[in-house]
Amino acid sequence: MWTFAKLIEHEHVIDFEYENDKGIIKHFSNALPVSIIVDTYYVYVVIFYANSKNHFYNYRLDRFLAFNGKNNREVINNYHMHQELHFNEPKVHRENPLMQIGDVTTTTIEFTGILEALKDKFPNSSVIKTDDSIYTIRITANWTSLKMWLLSQGTRVKILSPQSLVADYQETLREMLELNA
Repeated sequence: MWTFAKLIEHEHVIDFEYENDKGIIKHFSNALPVSIIVDTYYVYVVIFYANSKNHFYNYRLDRFLAFNGKNNREVINNYHMHQELHFNEPKVHRENPLMQIGDVTTTTIEFTGILEALKDKFPNSSVIKTDDSIYTIRITANWTSLKMWLLSQGTRVKILSPQSLVADYQETLREMLELNA
């Protein structure tokens, strides 16, 4: 971790070899490490790619097999040229629990579970209404992360809007039923 902290501090671009969760080894080049994130069980290195749609990808630190730093001003200048691309770690933590970095969306749910647990996982959520022990909550987060967490809440959650996310959630539930029938 110390080595990656130094690579970030000195803005060194890296080429690296990485073993993914399926045991497949891949080679990457011209990657700019920009942050280290400690999650519940793992440490992740967030890497910037100038020519990628999403720009930021996270890699588990323990899966790096080899890497070497180099000075590639083109990649570094590209990162600095686009202020909107700068990695905002607090925002990422608020909007991307479960290390699913990506686009965020706003959804409204009804929730009958423990409100504090939801607020811990989604600190930027807001309670719109409380009726007995039913909370209507607006959450802005990465949909993949949010859906994973909502599925873990079972019957304590109902998605109200937007309709596209309601439909996606229902499709996931149908797929789960088919898979486990």
